[in-house]
Amino acid sequence: MPTLSKKVFEKKIKEIFTLESRIKRPYIILRAGDLHQELGDYPDPQKHRMPLCCEAMRNSMKRGDEIKIKGKPPKGDGANLVIRYNFPR
Repeated sequence: MPTLSKKVFEKKIKEIFTLESRIKRPYIILRAGDLHQELGDYPDPQKHRMPLCCEAMRNSMKRGDEIKIKGKPPKGDGANLVIRYNFPR
């Protein structure tokens, strides 16, 4: 498995948005730990790329989206970062 990059996380987030928008949901809630685990290398402490995962999640936010749980460490780049993304995007 190749090393996870921010682009890999962003691509997966877009795939999730596409699927969820087809279902006509008003919003989706994503947790960084769940997203990272789905793509691999988590919770491996030597291989995880949680800061990149969290950055990709924050970069995917638009007006009206909301960070529900910032998570730990203080920068918010942890598995418990939770963001609510509203639809339509």
